[in-house]
Amino acid sequence: MLLEKNKTIVRGFIKAYNERKLNLIDDLVSPDYTDHNNNVKREGLKHLIAMGFNSFPDWYETIDDIIAEGDKVWVRLTYTGTHKGEFMGLPPTENKITSKAIDIRSHS
Repeated sequence: MLLEKNKTIVRGFIKAYNERKLNLIDDLVSPDYTDHNNNVKREGLKHLIAMGFNSFPDWYETIDDIIAEGDKVWVRLTYTGTHKGEFMGLPPTENKITSKAIDIRSHS
């Protein structure tokens, strides 16, 4: 049951993200959360997400595969978006991007 609960939390996070319901982040991410890729805590994560949406307002994540083991959830994702706002100093290009990634999330 814990494995399914952890996958449900990750699915809920991605759904909230895709629907721009960032107010749900506090319910889905623990207060001591650390994003090791960007070296930010929960509040920094919300700021990072908001910045991303300013740069790629149509950003969307699709779960291609999800696997749970112990307290970890592996998610294979496809990201899409259109570069419409400045991103890390790069002016908007209007280019559509598609990228694939594997994200590992830990729950306790």
